[in-house]
Order: sequence, then C-alpha cells, then structure tokens
Amino acid sequence: MTKKEVQISTLDLQDSASLMPAIKDIMMENSSHNHEAFDYKFWNWKYRTLPEQRSHVSVGKDENNNILSYYHSVCFLGKYNGQKVPYASIQDVAVSNQLRGQGFFAKISAFANKHIDDEQIKISYIFPNHRSIHTYLKYDKYTFVNDLKAYILPLNISQLIRSKVKLGGIENIFGKLFDWFCNALSIFSFLPRKYKIERQESITENILDVFEKYSHSFEYGLIKNKTYLDWRFIQKPYQKNHIFTISDDKGNTKAVAILKEDEIKGIPCLLLMDFAYTLDGGDAFFLKLLSSLRNNHQKYFGGRIGLIFTSLNAQIENKFFKIGFLRMPQKINPRPLNLLIRCNVDDSELYKKEKWNVTLCDWDVF
Repeated sequence: MTKKEVQISTLDLQDSASLMPAIKDIMMENSSHNHEAFDYKFWNWKYRTLPEQRSHVSVGKDENNNILSYYHSVCFLGKYNGQKVPYASIQDVAVSNQLRGQGFFAKISAFANKHIDDEQIKISYIFPNHRSIHTYLKYDKYTFVNDLKAYILPLNISQLIRSKVKLGGIENIFGKLFDWFCNALSIFSFLPRKYKIERQESITENILDVFEKYSHSFEYGLIKNKTYLDWRFIQKPYQKNHIFTISDDKGNTKAVAILKEDEIKGIPCLLLMDFAYTLDGGDAFFLKLLSSLRNNHQKYFGGRIGLIFTSLNAQIENKFFKIGFLRMPQKINPRPLNLLIRCNVDDSELYKKEKWNVTLCDWDVF
C-alpha cells in the first residue's frame, strides 16, 4: 500500500460538515456498533452539549483535505483524593483502512495526548477493543486496570431459545422451569419483602441523593450530578431508557437502576447502564429491584425483552447469582471491556480496580 502524506491537526468543533461524512465512512469500514445512528444530531449531543463544555477532536487529513483519521477526547468531572478534577474520556477513535500498517494510530494518539497534557488533565481513561489495546499500552503510557466481567439475566427464556432453535413448544417448559428457579432464588435470598418500585421519567432529587451516597464506596469515578445524568440519559437522542427506583416501607429511596433498550445478536435486551444504592442495606433493595423487573417483565416491558445485560466493576457483582444472573464467558462476550487509565500523577492507588466506579455508562458506544 502506498504511504500517504497525512497532516494531523485540531478540528474546530464548528466544522462538523467535513467531519461527519468521514466518520460515517470509517465507521462502516470498521463495522462499528453504532454507525447507523451516528449523525450530526448524535455527534452534536456528544461533543457540543457536554456538561463541562470541553472536548477536543484531532484529525488526520491527506493532501486533498480528506479526513482519514479522527480522535475525540471529552472532559468530565471525576473524583481524585476527595476533590473534583477533570477526567479525559477517549471516544470515537478510528483510522481509515487507507492508513493501516503505517503507524498512524500511534501518531494521532500522541498528538491528542499532548493536548490532554497541555490542558493539565491528570487522568484519562478508555475502553479499547482488542485491535487497539496494544497501541494504548505500548505507545500511549496507558495501564491496564481491569477487564470488566459481563453478566446476563434471562427475562424470557422461551424467547431466547426460539431465537436460536425451534423446539416445537418445548422451550416453553424450559422457560417455566427457569422462571420457577429464579422465583425460588428471590424467595430464599433474604431480599426485602416490603418495598415499592416506581418508574421515573426524570432525574429526581431522591435519585441524585442515592447516587451521591453510593459514590462514597469508591475513590475514583465520574461525578454523577444532575447535569451529567440529564445529559447522559434524558437528553441523548435515539435512546429509550427506563429509570426505576425502589423504596423501603418508610418511603426512603434505597436504589436506582437505569436501563437502555438495545439488542445483542438479534435478541431484544436491556442494558443495565448505571445504578446506585445506599450504603445502609441498599444493595439488597437493588437486587430486589432487578429481581422484580425480571419476574414482572411482562408488566414493565410488554414481554418483548429477552434478557438484561451488564458489564461493571463493583462489589455487588459477587451477589448477582442470588437473583439468577449468569456470568458470560469472555470468549462469547460481544464486546469485552478493558479499563485502561493514563495518569499525570505518581499514585499507585489509581491502578487498584476496587477503587474505581465503572459501569456501562462510562462506555460512550452505549
């Protein structure tokens, strides 16, 4: 392949007209998960309506001014040593096939990282795929922190079986047996008996209070205030979210779950995008909430959803088996998530996985 002369520069965010066709073309080249939904409205939400109003786009252009590579970084508020500090989140990075094998990924990454350093941003994080992880580790001084485990909670086992094989109705028997098993788990798992589940249409003060309390379990992670949660889950285009809360018998909100409708391998599913619970027994209420959504999926979702999928870094995952969650082997995980961080501070604590609050919410593809 002939080596192309490509210049790297910073793109003015007002100049999206030249960027959007390039993003679509390169996404299609790379079979991106969300290329069909990526348009100006989505890009504008993602990079020009940010809570902190800070984003940076590096591009590589050939001699004809065609964009053949792009590298987006955005800034969110996060926690560090009890202080609010800017985090850089690396998103939407791609190189055209015309530049493959020329070391261009490393070049544009170095250019973007210099901008992040010049902005005095201490912490950057990313979830690279298997094709690019080695570049970030080898050239960009990122460090591996954790591979997020993936879990599924079947809601409609009959539907899941029918989507793969026809059994002439036997799948309904399997479905009823699994339902019985999950119901038995919830009964004998000592979960709360008195509770109230409510669907929410907005981010309420009670939800914010639960997220704030839950954040005390971790040293690092995004600050999920109203501005951020509204932007992420209320204002995002082309996304159908479900927000549920569960309260105790005194009316105190104990846990929150935010789920997004999607599909995995053709199966309609819910992604558990984010969650929080209070630290005074709220974890049991959170499990009860998920268990109740499973047991009453016909009521809440009309029976059209096959499963709940999530990937996370949290202690609660050790209790998922109590309500029927199954660990998904990484070999069949449609998109394994590896948390990598890059720091401009000498602090070994940052590399301890148990100190990070990470959910699907952090991954920009969803």
